[in-house]
Amino acid sequence: MLRFFIFILLISIPGVFLFVGNSRKTGRALYISAAFLLFLAVMTLRAVWVGIDTGTYVIMLRYAGQISYEGYMESGFIWFIKMLAYASQNPQWLFFVTGVIILFPVFRLIYKYSAMPLVSVLLYACDIFSFHITGMRQSLAMAFLIFSFDFIVKKKLLPFLILVFTASLFHKSAVIFAAAYPLSFVEINKKNIAAALVAAILCLAFFSIFSAGLFYVLPSYEVYTESVWYGNETKIASIVQFSIALAVFAGSYFLYNKRKTAFDGKARREFNALLWISLMSACVFLISFKATLFSRAALYFSVFNIALLPNAVNLAGGKAKMFLMVIVIIFFFIYGSIVLYYRPDWSGAIPYNFFWENRG
Repeated sequence: MLRFFIFILLISIPGVFLFVGNSRKTGRALYISAAFLLFLAVMTLRAVWVGIDTGTYVIMLRYAGQISYEGYMESGFIWFIKMLAYASQNPQWLFFVTGVIILFPVFRLIYKYSAMPLVSVLLYACDIFSFHITGMRQSLAMAFLIFSFDFIVKKKLLPFLILVFTASLFHKSAVIFAAAYPLSFVEINKKNIAAALVAAILCLAFFSIFSAGLFYVLPSYEVYTESVWYGNETKIASIVQFSIALAVFAGSYFLYNKRKTAFDGKARREFNALLWISLMSACVFLISFKATLFSRAALYFSVFNIALLPNAVNLAGGKAKMFLMVIVIIFFFIYGSIVLYYRPDWSGAIPYNFFWENRG
């Protein structure tokens, strides 16, 4: 855990770049670039046992020539591993390449869409980043979905669908993100929020029917029905994640609703789309009460909260903005620390070891 605290300190220090340079844009670029390199170093230099699923991918890289395209893993990811293996079978090579692909769109999202980059980076470090260390396939799929947000804002359906399709080649569950495009055209309001939550509750209430339809569309994921990710008992993790996702959405919507008349067309569309995506994360986390497998699917949406929540806090202005910023940072730091310390099995990111160290 000490290394986690040091890491948080290290990504906070370059925040001074936000206040130097000839322009605010220069400061943002310097800070985000420095933070990106720090995160990339953590991903690249980790030992093969850091991350629950990491060992599986290292073995795949080592025996890439023997991997069949007919297993449960997506063909796009298998092809990707085979291509990497041609260059090197060193685990650090795998971690570096995937780190660049996963992290670049995250930090690009922060650079383009976050009003408070330091807060966004800290939120990412305390929440989604630990999953990106272990969930390589889904994290690669998520990278393409993050890029697709540009085309939601620009109202360009074809490139959006191409990116969603590409993401599905790494993890089929990424197709769920296609719903974000049509919803972004709908002005979010209390009536639509209620309708979305009712739909999620109905999926939860009639879960057997809902899951049967889902596995008909994505039959390869039925293999998870006998794993620890799938069960009828309510998981504490799902309740916590749903509560946080709902609080983030509700707080962001409240702050936005008070100021939305001040937004122009493009800014209003961006915020509206981010709110819909955040609401969808809460809805999918709600469905995960029946099967924690769905909590992973919710991450496709919740990753965008690293841009939404700081933007919402920024709307408060004055002393309220500073107060909310401190509260958000403290809360997510405590949350991230508790999860890593008391539930290390969720991601396997703790204890963190460098590749040259012995396990322990």
